[in-house]
Parts: sequence; structure tokens; C-alpha cells
Amino acid sequence: MKLTLITLCLCISSTFATEAFSQSVKVTISAKYIQAQKVIDQIETQTDYLFVYNNKQVNLNQYISIDAKDETLASVLQELTNQTAINYVMEGNTIILTNKNIAKIAQQSQKKINGTIVDVKGQSIIGANIIIQGTTNGTITDLDGKFVLEVPQNATINISYLGYIEKTIKVSGK
Repeated sequence: MKLTLITLCLCISSTFATEAFSQSVKVTISAKYIQAQKVIDQIETQTDYLFVYNNKQVNLNQYISIDAKDETLASVLQELTNQTAINYVMEGNTIILTNKNIAKIAQQSQKKINGTIVDVKGQSIIGANIIIQGTTNGTITDLDGKFVLEVPQNATINISYLGYIEKTIKVSGK
């Protein structure tokens, strides 16, 4: 019983330690009128984080001024987003950069669809794949065969499941 309690405490404490990592990383960057790309380069040099972005969508040639001495990574990234048209999301040791304007347009043109996938006998299909055609965005059905997915207004979805014929459905007008 004591061994189980000690193991449990160790697991819980290590979980809290990993969640706090992103908040405890400190960086120092002090520059006036510097390209966002150079700020990102300095952050990558000072930390274990890797930035991921699409060059065609995210403009890192924007100039900013930043004076961060031993500040948290989150506050430096927030300053970057305040001065540019860049958004960020932290996923583990990866920071994903997106364009604020594209994100707004994408959110406005999205609609939420839901449904239930059943076989010819009317029984729910658990774990069927629903993917937006032409992308890797999708979801799977739950224990009741139900799903919810945000898609573009004129999207086409593909529904597939091992052993069944794939079905393609246009979302517009439905």
C-alpha cells in the first residue's frame, strides 16, 4: 500500500512539473525594430522549442521592438502577437504560428456539422472516419456512432470504415 501511494505521488508531481515547463522557460531579447524572424531565431536558440509555420501565410518580415529581460516565453510570444498579425499555439515543445487574419476568415466561413453513422441494419458504427476532402482534418465517431466536425461552408466530407464502402457527401445545403 505504501509503495502504491509513493508511486502515485511521484506520478502526480511529475505531471505538474511538465505542465509548468512552458511557463517557467525564461528568455532575454532586447531589440528595437527587429524582424519577427530574428526574434523567433533567438527564442529557438535560448530554448528547446521549435517553431512551425507556413511561409506563405505567416509574414515573419514584420518589424517589432521588444525588451524582454529574463521574461517567460509566453509573455514574449504575447508581445510578438500584439505587434504583428501572428497568432501562436503551444503544443508540447512546438510553437505553431498562424496568421491572425486567415484564422478570422477561416472561423467565419466554418460551420459545425454533426451526424450519426449507421450500417444498413441501423446499428451505430463506432470509430468511423469522417475527413474533410482535400485535408487531413477530421474526426471519428463515438460509441453511439455520433460525430461533430467544423467544416468550410462548401466542404465535401469522406466517411470511411474498414470493410465498408467509402461515402462522399457534399455539406452545402444540408
